[in-house]
Parts: sequence; structure tokens; C-alpha cells
Amino acid sequence: LLITGPYEVSSYDPNTGERFWYCDGPTKVGASTITFGEDLVYASAGYPKKNLLCIRADGSGDVTDTHLVWKDKKASYVPSLLLHEGLLYMVNDKGLLRCFEADTGTLVWQKKLGGEFSSSPVLVGDNIYLISEGGMTHVFKTGREYQLVAENKLEDEGFATPTICGGRIYLRTLHHLYCLGAPDAE
Repeated sequence: LLITGPYEVSSYDPNTGERFWYCDGPTKVGASTITFGEDLVYASAGYPKKNLLCIRADGSGDVTDTHLVWKDKKASYVPSLLLHEGLLYMVNDKGLLRCFEADTGTLVWQKKLGGEFSSSPVLVGDNIYLISEGGMTHVFKTGREYQLVAENKLEDEGFATPTICGGRIYLRTLHHLYCLGAPDAE
């Protein structure tokens, strides 16, 4: 069980409640969900300061000085991170979309999108879907270069992360629920 905040990332045994390890940071309040790979944990939080941490998950006790692999101060507060094939994708609340080497924190690319973001990126095949609070849906390819596939404007504000199910995309906006996909999608 992985938990962010306040002021630490912690790992617990969900059956007993025993704490395995903890790492100082990222900040007081975090709204995003922790992302993890095989042996690394990624935590992003943003109030009052923004920090993105990458922590090796094989420690015990206080691992702040021994297992913190990398960190970045241009983190997201609300949107969660997305890990795919060794790349970590993050959009911060102000629309800065960034792609990192997941193991090292090396910035691969970044793109300033218009608007503010509360929803998290969602992976569908080799495409990532991301919706701004203003209702703009951005679809881009995974990979080492930013490659835009499509942008579509909804008629309403979008704060929720899209859900993908049965070949359809479900988008909840401030006043509507959209279902996008072929009528016979399974």
C-alpha cells in the first residue's frame, strides 16, 4: 500500500498496517495518485510547494537519503502521472505536459498546452488522452517525441479523467456525460 502525504511517501503492508518504508516529501498536500513500476514509485504533489519524486521501493525505514532516485520541482498537484514503456508522462495544473525517462528523470520533451488541468492522462493503445478544464481534449502518441493526433473541444468544462471501456470513451463534464465510440463497440 502506497500513500502520499503529508510531507512523506510511505509503503505499508495492507494486511497488518506495518510501515515498510518512508521518504520525506513531496509536500504537505497531494491530490494525485501514486504511480509505480516494477521497482520504482513516483509521487507528485503540489501544495504549498511542487515536487515529483522517484523512489526505489525496496528499502526499509527512512529511505530519504538512500532510495530517492530523482526529483523535479515542476510537478503536478491534481493530475496523476502515467508510466508507459519506460517513459513517465505528466501534465501539471497549468498545462505543462512533460515526458521523462522514468528511471533517470531526464526530460525527453515538453509541450505547453492551453488551459488548466485537473484530469489525468489515460492510455489507449499508443495514444494518450488528456482533457483540460476548459473542455479541450488532447490526443497524442506515446514516445520520445511529442506527436499530436487530435484536439477536440467539448461544449462544457472537463475536470474528470476519461474512462475507457468496451471500445468507448466516457467523458464526464460539468453538466453532461459523453459516450464516444462506434454504436456496435464491444
